[in-house]
Amino acid sequence: LSEIVVVILWFTMQSELNSAVKDKLVTLLREGYREDSLNGTNQISNGWNYIFLTLQCCGVNAVANGTAGDFQNTPNWSGKSSGQKLPISCCKGVTAASYNAPST
Repeated sequence: LSEIVVVILWFTMQSELNSAVKDKLVTLLREGYREDSLNGTNQISNGWNYIFLTLQCCGVNAVANGTAGDFQNTPNWSGKSSGQKLPISCCKGVTAASYNAPST
């Protein structure tokens, strides 16, 4: 009986845990992300960019066509001032080696 209760609690609590973790990650991204760089002065931004490259993702929530996803509400991100919607790390085919390479 106790095993059944544990399994039920796991499935019930898993959704709440996922939601809480996701909310915290979005908050950390919005409050801490500042630079589109892998080796800039903001270590939080560097970390996020490595995560985006490694996991081939862009933010915490998926980016829908025509939107900037989580970066739409990231007030301190320097790319906004130049009209950039998403960091380079969100682009397909970008690697750590090509990240800061000049455009061709």
